[in-house]
Amino acid sequence: MIKYLIFIIGALIVLSYFGITLQGIVESPAGQSNLYYVKKGVLYVWDNYLAKPLNYLYNEIFIELLWKSFLINLNRVKTGQPLEIEQYAPNINFERAQYH
Repeated sequence: MIKYLIFIIGALIVLSYFGITLQGIVESPAGQSNLYYVKKGVLYVWDNYLAKPLNYLYNEIFIELLWKSFLINLNRVKTGQPLEIEQYAPNINFERAQYH
């Protein structure tokens, strides 16, 4: 992530050295046309390839399995009740468990 940030800053310095402004590029008719073209491409990829699987992962996996379980167990901790794993697996002694 940091290497991309350094690369972007370096690219901006090079553009500035040659007297090229991003504002001028973005506001020009060619820049506007290119941005619109990229936007259409990104929306096409999102709508046709990414939206359905990513929404499924977010709604069915993250929210339903992870987040709701987290909130239930957090509420159990606040009220002093045992966690779900402690409740449904009572024969496991978590305090004396040895990890190798």
